[in-house]
Amino acid sequence: SGFKPLNKVENVAVNLDVISSNYKSGEKVNLESLKSKGLIGKKVEDVKILGNGEIKKKVTIEGLPMSTSAQEKIIKAGGSIK
Repeated sequence: SGFKPLNKVENVAVNLDVISSNYKSGEKVNLESLKSKGLIGKKVEDVKILGNGEIKKKVTIEGLPMSTSAQEKIIKAGGSIK
């Protein structure tokens, strides 16, 4: 019973501390870069950024939904949301 159906679309949460430790200032955080860094699976289509942890880097979040706290912390760190 540990098998997941293959056609299920996974919705994955990524916390700010994960972004902070895997991205440099100026980098773009989007579906592609999360996949290329191996932070989410290749088949993942839905990602939400959550505000757990701290971020001090100026990253650009592209096309990903996020919690209000994540949004506030990214902007406070000098990052942007597209």
